[in-house]
Amino acid sequence: MYALMLNSVGRVLYDLLVYRPAAEDEVLVECDADARQGLLRLLQLYRLRKPVEIAPCDDLDVWVAFRPFCGSVDEAAPADDACAPDVAKGRCVVRDPRLGLLGWRVLADAGEDLAAANPSLARVGGDESSYARLRLRFGVGEGLRELPPAACFPLECNADYLGGVSFHKGCYVGQELTARTHHTGVVRKRLMPVVMLGEPGAPLPPDAPVRDPAGAVLGKLRAHRGTLGLALLRVQEALAAGDALRVDDVPLSVVKPGWWPRQVARPAAAEGQAA
Repeated sequence: MYALMLNSVGRVLYDLLVYRPAAEDEVLVECDADARQGLLRLLQLYRLRKPVEIAPCDDLDVWVAFRPFCGSVDEAAPADDACAPDVAKGRCVVRDPRLGLLGWRVLADAGEDLAAANPSLARVGGDESSYARLRLRFGVGEGLRELPPAACFPLECNADYLGGVSFHKGCYVGQELTARTHHTGVVRKRLMPVVMLGEPGAPLPPDAPVRDPAGAVLGKLRAHRGTLGLALLRVQEALAAGDALRVDDVPLSVVKPGWWPRQVARPAAAEGQAA
């Protein structure tokens, strides 16, 4: 299950993948390695007096099995491959709950070299650059760098598109603003994939402003690997600008990912009527 932990004003603190291994009385929570201690402290705080043990898990590694996608960002994504990877030593093998095109998550004993038997596997936290580029190409952010704590809202992270928000769930921390935003239908900013139209001379700084031809700031660059990047942008304005955007004098193009719903925001007229 894909999930988010929010603060009291509805901003994202941590993004999580939650696993329930078969026949085991436990829940495994995957998070950014750099977020582990902070998440552990927060979970301990919410435990109250319940007889629940919360502890770091050092005996498992997380791997991903995926098929590279070489199409353009806005191209309709190919059909999901329904076949699970052949992983004899995987303790838990599940399709990525966010987007099937991201492949499969495999939990295995720490130290096992699954890639030796299955070259399509990459260990999360290791040399996973090809997988990171796949995520960026599809516009799926994760971790503290791409989803800085308390810096964006769940729907801006596309959590509604990725199955990370239930609008039928009872009260939870941060629910009020999340539900209100959903029911008004107005999400002006979202994480979007961007493609730089030239190789940057040096890594661009996090949160570098993305500007339109008139110099107006439409959002921030969250991360990039080579010419592929992820930016939090005002959707309608960014799509209207197309390939006329710039970040630190590097031209870039933005398009709507092929897996997004057809309509991503209400038109301006509808927003005015709703107000």
